[in-house]
Amino acid sequence: MVFPKLKHNLSRYLLMGLGLLATCSLAAAQTAKSNTYKITEAGVQIDLPAGWDASKDPNGTHTIVKKDGDSYVVYSMSVVPREPAMTVDMTFAAFSEGIFEHAKKEWKGFKAGDIVKDTVNGMDIRAQKIEGTDESLGGELEGLVVVIDSSKPLGIFGQRTKKHSDTLENEGSQILGSIKKIQ
Repeated sequence: MVFPKLKHNLSRYLLMGLGLLATCSLAAAQTAKSNTYKITEAGVQIDLPAGWDASKDPNGTHTIVKKDGDSYVVYSMSVVPREPAMTVDMTFAAFSEGIFEHAKKEWKGFKAGDIVKDTVNGMDIRAQKIEGTDESLGGELEGLVVVIDSSKPLGIFGQRTKKHSDTLENEGSQILGSIKKIQ
């Protein structure tokens, strides 16, 4: 089964990058309809489609996940500490460093794409795609490392199987595009 191994490795990725994580907990109950999930410590909210599980572990890491047969999408989100003089680029570099270091060791054929600079709902973002293979996590993988410059920066590590349904593709994109300041 892929999911327990994914949960363990995801924690290791972010622990190395931030020093904030322990084993992720995925004990939230599913809802029958879309709902708004708030990450108050970062001042953001996210629209979650029906069927997605969301939880927060004791260390403050929020995990959003959906499994569909042998495929899955997992987003692990944490407030990223930064000094007032740090730019969003510096924050992204610090956040991504540990994730990339571990992924390079674990994912065969690790490749990182270009850093994208953009905005989402009025907040600056930095994002970078990664890919590689880890049979214990589902084979060919795609990843995404993001920092959103919200009231307190939000770091996101996303991972999914490269082969996935159109539903997972669309809903995963909707989740990332829905992140906005709490209203």
